Amino acid sequence: MALINKMSKTGVGPTVQDLKSTYKNLSREDMESDDFRFATNIVTGNAERRDINAWQAKRWAVHYGVNPVCWPRKREESSWKGRPTNPRDIEHAMHNSCFWEYYIPGALGYLNSYSINSISGLTNGTEIKYHSLSFEDKEQRKQFKLQCDQATPGDIITIHSPPTAINVELFPDFDGDSTSDAAKKKRERKEWLDGGKRSITAGRVVIPISLRDGSKIKRKATYIPGYTRLDDGEDSQHYYFNSQLNMKDYFPIEPAFSITVDKAQVCVCLVLLCFLLIFSSL
Repeated sequence: MALINKMSKTGVGPTVQDLKSTYKNLSREDMESDDFRFATNIVTGNAERRDINAWQAKRWAVHYGVNPVCWPRKREESSWKGRPTNPRDIEHAMHNSCFWEYYIPGALGYLNSYSINSISGLTNGTEIKYHSLSFEDKEQRKQFKLQCDQATPGDIITIHSPPTAINVELFPDFDGDSTSDAAKKKRERKEWLDGGKRSITAGRVVIPISLRDGSKIKRKATYIPGYTRLDDGEDSQHYYFNSQLNMKDYFPIEPAFSITVDKAQVCVCLVLLCFLLIFSSL
């Protein structure tokens, strides 16, 4: 925690020696313990962040018996450099977590650095809890309800286009909150509601984050790992190289199972540091 506070105050990341002398490799036993099962992992890049968030979304679904929802991120198809030529390889590549955006019921998340002009007082790193989804299109809403009815606890529901809004709870209570944190959140909820700010529920502060709120998110060049193994059973029929594609999220929200170092510098949270792949050669 001291290292997190140092980064938050100074903007200076840890040295390799800081990490080696302070932290240990993450073990399976750590990940299965109640203390660390869904603790935030700090990583150095977005590829690791997305992989961990997608993996943890599945574990969260099974652990709590809920149904996370995912949909394709917005892609600039003409920018795909090194795109596989075989349609089956393209389909295989698109299973990578970098292609997907997630809603995870009840999980912790953060608003990212993009301004939400319709809501005052919310900054980069604002803590939220995923609450629900909204669909303006009646047919999409009907189809989503059907998918939910057919899903079993722990299933991931895939939809082909994003919802109209992700509804999120502000100042949410979580297991493990200290007495002072719980009191502070209760006070902040009261101030929000007494101040006449909107909420779609009574007693709690739940607000919609809409597609419009994500309109300022810029596309970024995204690394897509290739697949060149020839000894992997059924998957050996696929063979393609690393590529790059401009993509963006539809919503300015990130799951908090994993965040990058720069996000950690503005988020004050209880985290488990897990710098993936850094020390593999040390």
